[in-house]
Amino acid sequence: MITIPTKAADTLNISEASQKLLYAVKTGKDYSEWKNSIANTKETDITRELTTDDFKKAFWLNMYNAYIQVLLKEDPTRFQNRSSFFSSPLIPVAGKLVSLDFIEHGILRRSKIKISMGYVNDFFPSALEKNWRVDTLDYRIHFALNCGAKSCPPVAFYTPEKLDAQLNLATNGFMQAQSTYDSANNTAKVSKILSWFRGDFGSGRGVRKLLVQQHIIPEGVIPKIEYNEYNWDLELGHYLE
Repeated sequence: MITIPTKAADTLNISEASQKLLYAVKTGKDYSEWKNSIANTKETDITRELTTDDFKKAFWLNMYNAYIQVLLKEDPTRFQNRSSFFSSPLIPVAGKLVSLDFIEHGILRRSKIKISMGYVNDFFPSALEKNWRVDTLDYRIHFALNCGAKSCPPVAFYTPEKLDAQLNLATNGFMQAQSTYDSANNTAKVSKILSWFRGDFGSGRGVRKLLVQQHIIPEGVIPKIEYNEYNWDLELGHYLE
């Protein structure tokens, strides 16, 4: 994380600013007003406005998805070294530069270690991360984050007032599109996302419970779970219609 000079911002609704930023990015309009507003607001303003998990999740989902599009359109070669791309502090927020990993694993996943499949917490998160992160991890964020790859969920706009319904819709749409069940062999094939973050979903039992909830498998069966290969080809502009 890198600190950059900041100035006092005008009165700003952070959640709306993130929505307008993402909308401007989607429609190809000038997004500098919203980018600068968020970059120049105060850290304390973000803390004061993002008071609940719904506000935090909506804001950071929009920020992550917007900046994937912005940064990779500016320089698609960044995607060739994904580890560096996701870990580099490139996103201006409240006088600081933060990384995509900071948003996803630090804030939205509540200080989870990236490569631990969701089973290990970061024991030494920064003070800023602890201040901004969600109180409770919500596995549905994995169906809302678009990292720029072809196999990612589509980009949608998130609002704190309707977030629960929006995340349910994102979960259902992605699971239906990415999952299949072979009853003859009792085998369910699902997105690799459910393997990478299986601890977030409650391990294998949690994955099977999700498959029942999404009407992929019938209740009472315990299928073998197979994970689809992830297509890492770059695909920008994948918005939910």
